[in-house]
Amino acid sequence: MGRHYANNIPYLDDLEPELINSWLEISLSDLRSNITYLKSLLNSNTKMMSVVKADAYGHGLIEIAHEAEKSLLISYLGVANVAEAKLLKQSGINLPILVLGTVFSHQLEVALKYEIETVINSIQNILDIENTAKRLNIKARVHLKIDSGMGRVGVRPESLDSLLKTLKSCSNINLVGVMTHFAESEKIDSSFTNYQNETFKKCLEEINNYGFNNFLVHAANSSATLVHSNTYFDMTREGLAMYGIGDPPNNNLKPILSLKSKIINIKEFPENHSLGYGRSFFTKRKSMIGIIPIGYADGFSRILSNNQDVLINGNRYPVVGNISMDQSLIDLTDCPNIQIGQEVILIGKSGNEEITVEEWAKKSYKI
Repeated sequence: MGRHYANNIPYLDDLEPELINSWLEISLSDLRSNITYLKSLLNSNTKMMSVVKADAYGHGLIEIAHEAEKSLLISYLGVANVAEAKLLKQSGINLPILVLGTVFSHQLEVALKYEIETVINSIQNILDIENTAKRLNIKARVHLKIDSGMGRVGVRPESLDSLLKTLKSCSNINLVGVMTHFAESEKIDSSFTNYQNETFKKCLEEINNYGFNNFLVHAANSSATLVHSNTYFDMTREGLAMYGIGDPPNNNLKPILSLKSKIINIKEFPENHSLGYGRSFFTKRKSMIGIIPIGYADGFSRILSNNQDVLINGNRYPVVGNISMDQSLIDLTDCPNIQIGQEVILIGKSGNEEITVEEWAKKSYKI
């Protein structure tokens, strides 16, 4: 089993697996299943981009990108910034890589040297790319983003004409893509998504009228892929769905992440005994309390204190007391046979029970 560390700390790769108290397991077979399913929804000639920004949504940037490339079903990778793109290029990725966010002018030279594609969204942005590309004697590959209603990066439709005039005058820029992004495509019946889609189509007509052609058109994110087939165009961009999270939910998608730990200690407490910082929990009976070596420093949010279960042998056991930085308590009173060293699942499946990322998010008031 391969290991990945979020931080590039010396000697981490030399650590023995048995020294790790808590860990994430990522199922590459389930990743492949999700990619295959999402591809099955598309028209045969519609391409797919895998969005691997933010360390592939916490799943491991380089490993996920290589697996996506090996699937032969992915045509592009999408990242948030030039740093992520450069890491992928240096790791041997051959797929085209698009930086979905804005690239600062001082980052353009690195992007162009590594053949990283960027998004244009303003006249100044275009001029910066043209000047850098001309100096390097390189043809920059760019995607024009239309702000059809998201309100973030992208040119507004009313400003498109002046931007296209500038782009038309550039000799060192190739327009290889035109894109937009939906604000609420998770809603099955969304008039605003339809409005955005129609706005985008009108912008595409204007771009074609300027003589630009042979570019990829892409708009659909994961949610749009699941419920808005009229938004597929030439390519879709798969983020959460690729990792097995459907919004709206989809039973064909398999969560690829599990979070696991182990019982490190078990103690008996009398009735009405307080547990943990702030004394937020008092035992209601004589209780057996297990300690697991994971806490909010590891991403087990403190807001889940007294409000979340874990799984052991297919059964749920409640978290009690406030979650500490690197330790948490669980009530094992109803199962006296649990032993020190036994595996605990915080996210994932055990028997017929499952704890999902969505469950954590709902209880944490987060997405």
